[in-house]
Amino acid sequence: MDKAQTVVIMGVSGCGKTAVASRFAQLSPNSVFLDADDFHPQANIQKMSSRQGLDDDSRWPWLHRITEEIQRRRKEEPDLTVILACSALKRSYRDVLRQTGPVIFLYLEVERAELERRLSARKGHYMSVKMLDGQFRDLELIDDEPDVYRIKGEGDIEEVVERCIQSSIDPNP
Repeated sequence: MDKAQTVVIMGVSGCGKTAVASRFAQLSPNSVFLDADDFHPQANIQKMSSRQGLDDDSRWPWLHRITEEIQRRRKEEPDLTVILACSALKRSYRDVLRQTGPVIFLYLEVERAELERRLSARKGHYMSVKMLDGQFRDLELIDDEPDVYRIKGEGDIEEVVERCIQSSIDPNP
């Protein structure tokens, strides 16, 4: 992880971003965990709670709040590694996050049936299974982006985290 100062654990809702990124940060020296969901303005949360997807106009201010926080943290502690859980579904969103400095994206791939199972089991979260189609519609291919890596997101959380850590150290084994 010497090269990247931000590691973004990305993917659609239910893929395990928050759990994986949080555990990743616990195991990584001199790092901090940030959850992009914590930066949504109340209006976005209300939209998602009422089963409405977010459009670009709703997402830009949210993404800028995240980048401001990453830059603030880096200014205070230049050697800090930020581990961010963020959907980062579109390339343009990833481009905004790239403005914070060196970054890699670890895309958690999970089968649709497993995502639906996970989302159905969630209690008290504003994202629902019904919104998954919109997330897949927004997800832009990552294959032509050299700083985005696919990670198998199914299995034991510790195994997924280990795959993420290994990919952040040596993305092209």
